[in-house]
Order: sequence, then C-alpha cells, then structure tokens
Amino acid sequence: MPRSFHALAVLLFVVASFSTACAQQLGFTIWKGENLVGGITAIRNHAGVNATYAVSSYSELEIVMKQVVRSTMALEYRAGRPFAGFTSLHLNGSLRDSSFMRNMAGTLNCFVHPKEHFTMKEPNAWSTARMYFEEPVGQSTVFVESVMRNCPLTRTAEGVYVLSMPGKKFNIYRYKDGLLQAVEVDRMFVKLVFKRA
Repeated sequence: MPRSFHALAVLLFVVASFSTACAQQLGFTIWKGENLVGGITAIRNHAGVNATYAVSSYSELEIVMKQVVRSTMALEYRAGRPFAGFTSLHLNGSLRDSSFMRNMAGTLNCFVHPKEHFTMKEPNAWSTARMYFEEPVGQSTVFVESVMRNCPLTRTAEGVYVLSMPGKKFNIYRYKDGLLQAVEVDRMFVKLVFKRA
C-alpha cells in the first residue's frame, strides 16, 4: 500500500473501531469442515448514510503447511455511497493482498495490489461490509472492497445470495429474518464457512 494512503487506512480503521457508543458489533466464527479455525469481528458506526464499517479476521489453517491469515477492512460512507476505504490481507506475517480508495472531487481513485490503478464514479451503495449488517434485498450488484468493483449478486432462494467475483471466486451469503447467519467461501484450495456467533 503506498505510504500516502497508509495514514488514511489507519485513520479509517481507528474511527470505525473506536468511535462512540453508536457502534454495532457482530462476531462470526470461521470453520474449515468440522474444525474451528478463526474468527471475525464486524463493526458498524452511525448506521445510515454516513456509516463507517470495520471488519477484521484471524485464522489458522493447515494447507500443506500452517497458514496464519489476518485480514482488515474499513469502509467509510458519505451520502449513502462508499467514499474511502481499504483492505489488507497478511499471510504468515507478510502482506499478500491489499486495496484502497479515496474520493477526489467526486471520483474514486482506486488501487488494487500489486499494480492496478483506476478510477470509478458509481460504486454500489451496497458493499460486502454492509452485507454483514443488512440483507441486500433487491440488489443485483455489490461493491467488493478487495477488488474495488461492483460485482454480480444473484438471489438463489429466500435469504440466499451468491456473490461472484473476478477469478471465478464466489461467496454464498445466508440470511434469516434479515440477519446474516453464514457466509460460505469457496476457493480453489480451501472452503470456509463463517457462522454467526
């Protein structure tokens, strides 16, 4: 992550994590098959058009060898749209993936590790961070912070949504009574399930 945006990333996460008593916090456990391998904390401050989200996770997986995975995401909304944010994923202590964006005169300047720079004007009002707290009823796309793009969302049954991402990756989100119950993450070498704690 370029140094000029490191301060923005830190500031966003601190604001989202430690701001006022308005914060709503959710916990999820991470499962690989029958094994509990980690956990997720999702925080939302000031629910509404100027919400700020922070999501962090920690997991330990055995895939050929031990893999310790830490991820962090923060996203700031203004006037109901994503305004600034970042993601980072560390594998065994080393940065493997990251992304960031900030609003410059109404246009989002985006960077996705390692070298992808681009701008976008209309991120969807729905994001993966927001999906932890609200069911995306009626949405056909969702803004995915890790790739900084609007990605297709398909409702396959009542309360069940498939989010398709670049590289043939997809997540399945399951809701009951509007509350997220589980996320199924299907990747080439590993399948994980996040369960509401």
